[in-house]
Amino acid sequence: MADGAKYEVVGFDATYKEVVRIDLKVNVLKVGVTQNVYTLGTSENKGSYEGPILRVRLLKNNIPVKQADMDQVSQTYVLKGLDAIVKNDGSKYELVGIDEYFKEIVRVDFVVDGL
Repeated sequence: MADGAKYEVVGFDATYKEVVRIDLKVNVLKVGVTQNVYTLGTSENKGSYEGPILRVRLLKNNIPVKQADMDQVSQTYVLKGLDAIVKNDGSKYELVGIDEYFKEIVRVDFVVDGL
């Protein structure tokens, strides 16, 4: 809905005759998590986020395995101790952004160089 298009709500009566048309204003909430590409064997990985994200977590095969240190002012995060977690073992790694209600609001692949 962030494509600049015009949106309207149209009401019809029982004979499908248009009886009302109103403009619909859409406010798009930008939410995202980005990362620097992680190199296997490195202990840390940094990234940034936007939107109402309170926590960034790393998932391994859909299970949380690490929570990032957050800097709310610069909207950046750091995941530490990854050399003991991220392995070339066929696992799927993802980052999730969690809001203040501990609900997941965004999920992206965790990109690992060499996998």
